[in-house]
This record gives sequence, C-alpha cells and structure tokens, in this order.
Amino acid sequence: MMQFNWIFEEFKKSLITGYNSKILWGSRSIYRKDWIFIKKFINQYGIKKVIEYGSGLSTELFYLEGCEIYCLEDFKWWADHNRKVFKGIKQIRIEDYKIGEIPEVQERFDLAFVDGPQHERTQTINHAMQYSDKFIYCHDRRQQDILDGNKDWNRFDFSELYRGHFFIKDVL
Repeated sequence: MMQFNWIFEEFKKSLITGYNSKILWGSRSIYRKDWIFIKKFINQYGIKKVIEYGSGLSTELFYLEGCEIYCLEDFKWWADHNRKVFKGIKQIRIEDYKIGEIPEVQERFDLAFVDGPQHERTQTINHAMQYSDKFIYCHDRRQQDILDGNKDWNRFDFSELYRGHFFIKDVL
C-alpha cells in the first residue's frame, strides 16, 4: 500500500486546494470522455442526490458538480481512507459494508452510480433499483447485463460513452 501514498496525497490535495486532479483517469476507473458526458447528463437531468457503489474519483467529480453523495464501499480500508480525504465535506457520506450485507437506506436518490470492484454485482444492482428514483449508471458489462433483462428499467444508448450505460426507470 505504501506505493500508492502519492496517489492518495495528490487526490487529497486536489480536494483541498482545487488543484485539477488527473490521477486515476482511465487507469481502472472513469475515462475523461465518459466523465464529460456524465457531467452533461448530471446537468441536463438535474441530478442532485447520488448513491454511489464504490468511492474514488467519481466521488470527487460528483462533489465538484454540486451533488450530495452517499457512498457504499465494500473495502473497509478504502472507505476509511476516503473518510479522511473527504473529512469535513458534508455533501459526502461514506459507509462501508461487508459483501452480501448492503445496508438499507432511508432516502431516495436521483442516480445510482454502480462502479467499484469486480465481484458479484446482482445484489448491488438490486439495491440500486430499490433506491434510485430515475437513473442507474452501470460502469461495467456484467452490471449492465443484469439490468438489460429488467422490464422496469430501459437502457439509454449514448454513442459518446466509451464504457458504461445509463438506464432509466420506466415510469407509467
């Protein structure tokens, strides 16, 4: 873990000083092209409250767009780290949980942003469907396949996205 300290320090510095964070872009997280599109999407659809599965660069980016973010993190060490990085920022809440034990939530969200480590995601997607009022973004193919078969959620196809897809709740 020592080899990643410089990444954490740069990330923290970017949040405190407004320095333009360039860490993690495209390494295993969000690509710039996708974030540009997601940012437009947030503004076009008035996204204010996000439930996020997997914290990190996306947490910082949602914060910079003025969103309130509730992060669910299944790696305790990463949740602990991000609590330190985001300390004092009231719009960001981070809760860690054990795989298979996602906590119940007492609120609703405009967007569920499903990203993070690549373990079994069926429970995560089911949780996202339960707490998102309108949109779910799935960063990876295995997550998307789960929603593709659900009659209550329809895929948005945006050619501008490199990875990931948005789904909209079918409101009758």
